[in-house]
Order: sequence, then C-alpha cells, then structure tokens
Amino acid sequence: MAREIQSNGSMNTIIGSNSRLEGVFDITGSVKVEGDLIGKMCASEQLVIGQGSTVEADIDVREAIIGGRFTGTILAAERVELEQTAIVRADLKTKHLVIHEGAQFQGNIESGESFQDQ
Repeated sequence: MAREIQSNGSMNTIIGSNSRLEGVFDITGSVKVEGDLIGKMCASEQLVIGQGSTVEADIDVREAIIGGRFTGTILAAERVELEQTAIVRADLKTKHLVIHEGAQFQGNIESGESFQDQ
C-alpha cells in the first residue's frame, strides 16, 4: 500500500499489472509501476513500484516508494521509502531514507544532505 505524495497531486503515468516494458523512459511528473520494467527511468517527481512488480533499472527521481522487487541503482533527490513488501538489491543515494520493518535490502546506501555534493 504505497503512499502517493506528489507535489502536483497527480499520478500522470501508470504501467499496468500485465505490462512489461523495456527501454529508456523520461517521465515528466510521477509514475506508478504495477507490472515489469527493465531499463533506465528518469521522473521529475515520484516513482511508485507496487507490490508484485519487478523493476530492473537505473532510476533518477525526486522520490521513490518501493513495495515490489527492485534491482539496479536509485538516485532520489529527496526521499526513498522501502515498504514492508520491498525486496531491493541496489546502490541507493538519497537525502532521506525510510525502511519499514519486513523490507529486504542488499547493497550500498548513501543518505543525508551531503550525498548531493559529490
């Protein structure tokens, strides 16, 4: 159950549960992935990866909320939240990180105000 918090209040792109996409994606606004995605994604606002979804990608977003499976790299300017159903293998950089009890994470984490200076 992802909390959907966008600065503009809208989820303008949704990848449905029976969808599988591969490629490079540049999204203006927010995106919710309920299916499978492989590649690279930039979103100007928020990425929500739903429970049951599988994403293998390098992502660059303002905020990410992960409830499904994710493998790759995450660069989130503001915040990353791993819900209790998240299974994540990643190199992750963000200002703020929330990991709920039950979430699984393997990889490297760099968080705090200083990560953006590098």
